[in-house]
Amino acid sequence: MTAKEDNVYKRLNDARRMFAACGAKKTGVNNFAGYTYFTLDDIVPAKRSILEVCGLTDVVTIDSEMATLTLINNDNEDQKITFTIPLVQDKSKIKNPIQAMGSACTYYRRYLYVQMLDIVEPDEIEITAGMPERGRTRQDSGDAGDNQESEDPQPNHEAREPEVATEGGRATQEQINDIKKALLNLREIELDSEHEDFIRSCKPKITGHGLTASEAEEIMNEINRRKAIYDSAEQQFAAGIEPF
Repeated sequence: MTAKEDNVYKRLNDARRMFAACGAKKTGVNNFAGYTYFTLDDIVPAKRSILEVCGLTDVVTIDSEMATLTLINNDNEDQKITFTIPLVQDKSKIKNPIQAMGSACTYYRRYLYVQMLDIVEPDEIEITAGMPERGRTRQDSGDAGDNQESEDPQPNHEAREPEVATEGGRATQEQINDIKKALLNLREIELDSEHEDFIRSCKPKITGHGLTASEAEEIMNEINRRKAIYDSAEQQFAAGIEPF
């Protein structure tokens, strides 16, 4: 139990311990990479109750360069702990700037709370890194034993022979890789996961071994259709026409 004389660092440690033990559930799902994570809806209610018990108040501010969370000791306002995250260039494909700003603020708040409460979550970059490149040859793997092989001008036809898709046959690895890349790009169009249901339906198809060439083409056509909607909205927005 937090005592009135406890300093802000002791209270923060109490809050972190209480959050770890509170049983908060991860409801966020990254269906493409296959992991769960804490959303703001998961964090904020538990955080609010815990900080009240610990005698702490958090204040989040976001300016043009930095997102900052200041944690304040309610019994001694001079005692503060500051958590910061530098703002990065928005590379999402959200067309409406208000929506883009709102989504960015949501992300910065979530990561500040993850930092404050010492929450351990999967590394999305590590999980998804190289996913579209599973068909690489051993020569690209960086193994020391392959260095001599990379200098051999003779091609490895078994590993590098381009696959040719047939209408009734299986999808090629190149088609599957293209779909994975396109799905990752599609997720970035809406940070609020507008396309998660579609991506979820695609995952078992591209991770299994039964995807046909025609099914792969249908998936790419649907991805392109969804992206075209946002491309059209962007053009309307640039012309001063509200697309929504």
